[in-house]
Amino acid sequence: MGPDRRWLRRSGAGAGLLLATLACMLAPPATAQPSRPERALRADGHVYFIGELVPEYALPHAGLPSLDELQEFQFELGRTVDGYVAPREGVQTTRFRLSHLTYAPTQRIYASGLRHINEQIVHWLNGHGLRGVRVRPHPDDIEPGSNRDLRGRDQTALRLLITLGSQGPQAQWKIIAASADGPVYMIDQIIPQYAEHHRDHPHLAELERAEFELGRTADGYVAPRPGVRSIHFQLRQLAAAPAQRIYASGLRSLNEQIVAWLNARGLAGVFVRPHEEDIDPETNDDLRPPSRPALRILIWTGRVQEMRTFASGERVPEDERVDHPVHERIKDRSPIKPGAVRGMDLVQGQVLDAYVARLNRHPGRRVDVALSPGRDAGGVNLDYLISEHKPWSVHAGWNNAGTDQTTDSRQRFGFTHTQLTGRDDILRLDYLTGNFDEVNAFVGSYEAPFPGSERLRWRVHGTTHEFDSSVLGFPSLKYEGDQWGFGAELMANVFQRGELFIDLVAGLRWQDIEVDNPFAFDKAKDNFLLPRVGLRLEQRSATSSLFADLMFEGNSKSLSGNDPDDPTGQGGLGRLDPDGDWVVMRWDTSFSSYLEPLLDPAAWADPTTPESSTLAHEIALLFRGQYAFDRRLIPQEERIAGGFYSVRGYPQATAAGDSVFIGSLEYRFHVPQIFGIQREPVQLPVIGEFRYARPRVYGQPDWDFILRAFVDGARVVQSDRASFEENQTLLSVGFGAEVRLWRNVFGRFDLGVALRDALDVDAGDTEAHFSVTTVY
Repeated sequence: MGPDRRWLRRSGAGAGLLLATLACMLAPPATAQPSRPERALRADGHVYFIGELVPEYALPHAGLPSLDELQEFQFELGRTVDGYVAPREGVQTTRFRLSHLTYAPTQRIYASGLRHINEQIVHWLNGHGLRGVRVRPHPDDIEPGSNRDLRGRDQTALRLLITLGSQGPQAQWKIIAASADGPVYMIDQIIPQYAEHHRDHPHLAELERAEFELGRTADGYVAPRPGVRSIHFQLRQLAAAPAQRIYASGLRSLNEQIVAWLNARGLAGVFVRPHEEDIDPETNDDLRPPSRPALRILIWTGRVQEMRTFASGERVPEDERVDHPVHERIKDRSPIKPGAVRGMDLVQGQVLDAYVARLNRHPGRRVDVALSPGRDAGGVNLDYLISEHKPWSVHAGWNNAGTDQTTDSRQRFGFTHTQLTGRDDILRLDYLTGNFDEVNAFVGSYEAPFPGSERLRWRVHGTTHEFDSSVLGFPSLKYEGDQWGFGAELMANVFQRGELFIDLVAGLRWQDIEVDNPFAFDKAKDNFLLPRVGLRLEQRSATSSLFADLMFEGNSKSLSGNDPDDPTGQGGLGRLDPDGDWVVMRWDTSFSSYLEPLLDPAAWADPTTPESSTLAHEIALLFRGQYAFDRRLIPQEERIAGGFYSVRGYPQATAAGDSVFIGSLEYRFHVPQIFGIQREPVQLPVIGEFRYARPRVYGQPDWDFILRAFVDGARVVQSDRASFEENQTLLSVGFGAEVRLWRNVFGRFDLGVALRDALDVDAGDTEAHFSVTTVY
């Protein structure tokens, strides 16, 4: 369809810098002026004042080229001192677009120039496959024969009327249908119908307004393909046009597009075909009477007739993998079930995807969905494909993240069970020590869903550990102590969009702290009751992960019974003048993503190019810390900075403060991803089969070797700072390497270089960090 007609009053005087600039587009450069100015000739005919050229089809049709594209096509005219004419020898030429005229001052264009514009429009339409094209000024604007200007005095827009040959809107096209396009059908209306009514079906009126695409040939409409011009239309437009020739390939493509439209609206397992009373499904014969060119399209939306679970992995024995009892909960909680009441049997893809995403939040489990045809028309088999690791594991690790005042070495031993009673409940137990002497800590937690709810979970936790002042970031002070505590929290999933989850978290923590020999006193002890509330965000996919945690926690001295001035209580826990009432905001945010899907998504998503479908380059960002709102905290609630897990290049717990901001930017290079595809594993002594490279596109090898480069930084701030306290800034750069074997052995080395001075650290000092972990 052509652009809207605009009858505007144009001013030859111009309208500022914009109009002057656009007018220059229609004028030749000063250096290109001929030595003697060229004038228009008598043969150039009448001159017309034109502020806009508006091309329009005499018989608009959905299959015709867009006139919006024509507005941007470049034309050529000759430039004289009198106005624009057809190009000829000795006359300077200029190139312009029709759209330029809309914003430029009114131009003088002679009849020869108009004829040349019309010829170029004909040439442009010929290039788009149209033949028998004629372009002329609209007879209501310029009188045919006399060429008299019929427009009103305030009308500077001129319409150009485009008419086609004897075919009218069924213009000739260069491409014809092929034998593979199948039989052709005369269709003047496509009527979509659901095979069975369901309350959750999208309205068919929306489908009739949706835009679809077909290929246009000289013989009729076919499936879109390279070399065939595509047209876009709505189903309801067919009813207002003459009967069209649509080939079987075009109908198949239309059916597929209807399926895609319904898929995008949450329906899965959709099947679309012409009504069997209109077109024979076996022979493709047209069964409609000649008097009824309308074609009915039947839509079957999948309804679950059978539901099964298929297990893989280490949790379920191989001979018991179909409908194993441990997966009965997944079937029971499925939002779509066979023969369910209230329409829950309709296969809604978005509902299924959301349910599967919730199942995949559980550690060690991956669930996918498979749909297959059921026994009846429109019936679907719904299969949950469940891959799980062994639910329990034990781990042991070593690192050098200790302090000089205790021991450099730290050991960690733990046990995790992700299906303790088979209802997605998780038990975690960890013991941390420094050579089984200086530092000892025990941490445990158990969490489970509330009965009958998959979005509400509860968690209890407890901890007990010994510490000294250096662990808390006060190496110059000499005191030690122990603390124990327990707590509980509720976690409610309040928002979900696909794999993005936001949870509301609320909890309460009891803390008992005892310190030996703080300053001049022998012992101090106090208890704290700490409520907390916050939000937790999580999004994980195959190529990226996002985690964010924002919590508010505080203490009330009236609730906990604390006295910050009591040297045997809160006032003697290792810091002068702590506040009795305080609130602290804590956050922990991390994001990582592979770069290939971000930088070149089309190449990465193409499985025929393994060299570009890798996951070798990864970027990771981290931002964590706390803000104390200018309150002085006890040392046990302050945050430390420096060390393996905060600012590498500085010793562990170099600094501690009330408000701490820690950030990190890291690049990771996964070396095995560049080795190409290894279809068959190699045989290694003792180990046996081993895949050192990807077994297939998007697959993972049995190992990973990661090279990394990083920048770490932290800002440590003391609230109501005492004279001997300092605010500090830590900044470092470095590199490292990491090796992973299967899911069982992890080794890591990072070397950081400090860029700023800190306590007992000079800029340029280095710190090497090591860790080794084994999991069974």
